[in-house]
Amino acid sequence: PELGPLAKWDFFGLDVVCDVMNYFVKEISPEFAPGKTLTNLLKEGNLGRKTGKGIYEWVEGKPNIKTNEKAGTFKPEHYYAIQLNEGCRLLDEKIVTGYKVIDDTMLAGMDMPGPFGAGKNNYEKWSKMLEELSETTQIHYFKPCEMMKSGDFLKLRK
Repeated sequence: PELGPLAKWDFFGLDVVCDVMNYFVKEISPEFAPGKTLTNLLKEGNLGRKTGKGIYEWVEGKPNIKTNEKAGTFKPEHYYAIQLNEGCRLLDEKIVTGYKVIDDTMLAGMDMPGPFGAGKNNYEKWSKMLEELSETTQIHYFKPCEMMKSGDFLKLRK
């Protein structure tokens, strides 16, 4: 079954997700610190699928996702914009030489399309969205990098 990002967190285990976030805090930015919701779930022992409850309740090995109940606080486009920005950082730092590698890896590893397919047509809009998101959340890491804002990644398909 196809799982969205939060269901994947539950599937992997919220304790594992928290450990990864703490690693990012040390290696990338303190802005990656686990938030209140994740911290509270861990304190309550709700680790996701392995305990039967996390972000979702798990029934017979599957998350019970109530699609009719939406908080309205998350815009899926933010998720894609953040992915494109991170992909552009990988290109800019020469960790990879072409964005096709990133898209192919996302598809193989996460069973979801990478950010560049849609990003080619949306990078200007998404750059503005990330500027606003960074301002609203005060998370400076969300600011779009120059490669994303300029569209220079388009030259690096390989």
